[in-house]
Amino acid sequence: MFGRLGSFYMAQYLAEDDARRREEPVSDRSPVDQNLGIFLRLLGVMGIGFCAAGAIALMAA
Repeated sequence: MFGRLGSFYMAQYLAEDDARRREEPVSDRSPVDQNLGIFLRLLGVMGIGFCAAGAIALMAA
């Protein structure tokens, strides 16, 4: 099923590594850091939205 690369199956190794990474808890960050990340992401999305709205307003003018 997986292509052989050397003495191990590369695709199976990568799939297992990805599954292990997903199972690890992300609780090493404090709630304040997580809230800051969400806030910065929100600001970024709002900034892109305002830039798009400004570009549309300039094209319409």
